[in-house]
Amino acid sequence: LFLVPAIIIPIIFITRKKRRLSRQSFGIANKVSQHLNQTLQGIKTIQAFSNEERETKKFAEAIHSANRNAYRNVQTSALQSPLLEIMISIGLCISLIAGGHFIANDILTVGDFTAFLLALTAAYKPAKSITGLNNSVQHGLLAADVLFEYLDSEPDIKDAPNAIELKKGEMSIDFKNVYFSYIPGEPVLTNVNINAPAGSVIAFVGPSGGGKTTIFNLLERFYEPQKGQILINGKSIKKYTLQSLRENIAEVSQDVFLFNGTIADNIKYGAPSATKEQVEKAAKAANAHEFIMKFPKKYSTSVGERGQLLSGGQKQRIAIARAILKDAPILLLDEATSALDTQSEKLIQSALKKLMIGRTTFVIAHRLSTILDADQICVVQGGKIIERGTDAELVALDGEYKKLRDIQFRKTK
Repeated sequence: LFLVPAIIIPIIFITRKKRRLSRQSFGIANKVSQHLNQTLQGIKTIQAFSNEERETKKFAEAIHSANRNAYRNVQTSALQSPLLEIMISIGLCISLIAGGHFIANDILTVGDFTAFLLALTAAYKPAKSITGLNNSVQHGLLAADVLFEYLDSEPDIKDAPNAIELKKGEMSIDFKNVYFSYIPGEPVLTNVNINAPAGSVIAFVGPSGGGKTTIFNLLERFYEPQKGQILINGKSIKKYTLQSLRENIAEVSQDVFLFNGTIADNIKYGAPSATKEQVEKAAKAANAHEFIMKFPKKYSTSVGERGQLLSGGQKQRIAIARAILKDAPILLLDEATSALDTQSEKLIQSALKKLMIGRTTFVIAHRLSTILDADQICVVQGGKIIERGTDAELVALDGEYKKLRDIQFRKTK
């Protein structure tokens, strides 16, 4: 029995060390993967700033760290088998000495001791195989630990106990004295009030970093305001289930994300059960059907990772078709045409006007020419709405909006 601790103790010691090193390996491998992905995606920017050498050095350091950790892990694994054999050998030596003592004192017969040694020898090989089995088990346990750690984590934002479904239909939106900060003490939005009747178009203009995109993030409940409340049809959005809230919101942003699949798959991403006819109808409404039909595989054409096989204007029109097919009563447009050429902008503006009909729409605008007909224009600066009104009302006010408008239209002329 005293051989059991001789086998178990080294296994426990090495197992603990291996799990610690393996957990570190997971973290290091994740960092290497992130760095590689970021480098490949930003290769043009890296080359434009002549930073190839610096990025290569950073990647080499990450690889070196991964190799060093892997080497320590291999060392620990390699130590397990010889350490176990040493402990077993020491145990056998002690058994022989003790056995000789017991035989000399007539406590044990030669036959009994021989039988014991044969049994011990037979147990040696299975005991040694425990080390290899333990390595496999530990890898599996560590992977399970990481997985369950993620699955068991509580989301910051979740449904209220008695949350109700937000039914599709006309929707009004109200922000009441909303205050929000990403970092405590550094407000991004302060005392924001917005009243958007059902079917109205509310535009947000102002300098970058003023808090415009944060308004969208709060409406979709990616974050919660620290003060104030956001209402849809007179009820706090916290009273609705997250799924039903987001099912009633469609967004088209400047940085369109398309999945690595076909054009059809991306258009019906928000409505997976849509028919071929419905997909084509949405594409036509988004002024996308014409360019799609020019591809050899038409709607079965692959868009590539993040839609890299399509132009910026084509991606935007696919995103608009996706929003049209989703048919959500709330529409969020985040500078959807700011990076496009004039021809693409005209096509997309035409598609957006169709999409906005009958929907409560929030628009973040870079080009003021796209929001002149908005029901209300809010000038957001420093986390506050400093001016609001129609285009005519704000021009008459002769404030920040008028200055911004004059600059843009002077450039246009």
